Amino acid sequence: MFELKNKQLYITELFDISDNYCSLINDGAVDLLYRGTNKFGSNILGSILFEDDENLYLRYIHSIVSDETLNDFLNKRISLRSIIYDSNSVFIVDKGYNNDIKDSALIPLEDLPSDYLPLEKSYCPSFVKRNTFEYTFSLKGGLADTHKAEPLIMSDTNSKIYKLLNSATTFLNELDIVPKIYSEVALAGSFQLNFEISLNEKPSLFSKSSNDIKTFFSEFLNYIFDKLPEESQDVLKNEEKSSKELKLLFGEIKNIYNSRNVVLNDETFEQKIIDLITYSVDSIKDIEYKGYNKIEISNRLQNGEILPIALIKTDYYETVVNKIFKPEQEEKLDEIVFDENPKDYKIQVYSLNNESGNGGAYFVVDDNVSKISLHLKGKTDYHGTVYTKSLDDKNSIDIQGIGKWINGVLKEITVNL
Repeated sequence: MFELKNKQLYITELFDISDNYCSLINDGAVDLLYRGTNKFGSNILGSILFEDDENLYLRYIHSIVSDETLNDFLNKRISLRSIIYDSNSVFIVDKGYNNDIKDSALIPLEDLPSDYLPLEKSYCPSFVKRNTFEYTFSLKGGLADTHKAEPLIMSDTNSKIYKLLNSATTFLNELDIVPKIYSEVALAGSFQLNFEISLNEKPSLFSKSSNDIKTFFSEFLNYIFDKLPEESQDVLKNEEKSSKELKLLFGEIKNIYNSRNVVLNDETFEQKIIDLITYSVDSIKDIEYKGYNKIEISNRLQNGEILPIALIKTDYYETVVNKIFKPEQEEKLDEIVFDENPKDYKIQVYSLNNESGNGGAYFVVDDNVSKISLHLKGKTDYHGTVYTKSLDDKNSIDIQGIGKWINGVLKEITVNL
């Protein structure tokens, strides 16, 4: 045991965890490794030093770490020893068995006996967590650190993240599981965006738990945002260059399908993962990092703890764009079809140039309304026509015209009078 000497002054509550606590490693009775945030929003990594059975307390080190350092530690790129060594001072916390704080002190690094330092290869152990389909995307840096965001930027980012989650869950439909994504901003003007994915599965006598899907989804997000930027340029395009991490995803999605009696060949499973990665990455390529400079993805575990999954940085897309395939929808040309003969349409005119005959109208079909362009031809003046009457009275009218359809959607009608 060592005594706490040469105590240093520090800001009150700087090293205290107040939110987002998550036990990373537990021996069945004691948390050996954990993380959380202080009241200022900084990450705290807690690691056990020893247990004093005589005086009935546990001694821990609390280290303040950046988002990047925490992410690198959780993904086994840096060790706990290096994190502690990079600090000039060490914050010691003594906790009773009921988790009450008995003592705490900030001491110089040299006062920490070398016998208590973690080993050279003290990388974060692999841990098993019960994942859920509740995710938080935290905007960080710049204006977001003041818990504020511009409404239009927040709305656009929210929409892009929805597209990401929607793209990443498309495979579930093949398993007769319909995912429904719900979005809820944590607080007005908050920097956190909360999402929940609800799985609506067709009733079955042999329904299977969705825990394997939840685990896969968490690992999939970790792969595309943490592992993919470090992969070789042809990891998705050359089977021989597939990494260990990518092969694990291949195997996990295969197990998900096979356990639900959907059997496909290995090449199909591999292509499914590649497609999921391609469309998921493409869905967020246009995110505008205004008022923030990174997004932290976290999963709310079944016990309510918050576990960071990955970081999305401003240069993310540039690091992976050459590794993915170009989505088919970008290469596919618009399918444009014109009616062969005039057809009956019900419209309500909302704007019209009485001289040119160009305007806009609401297209009404089966109580559904959409906006289209309207082009009238054959006259030099359209005053006193049924079209101006529709505009003035705000009434629907039945007409005949040539419709222009783009990708199956009516976009404009041309009428010859």
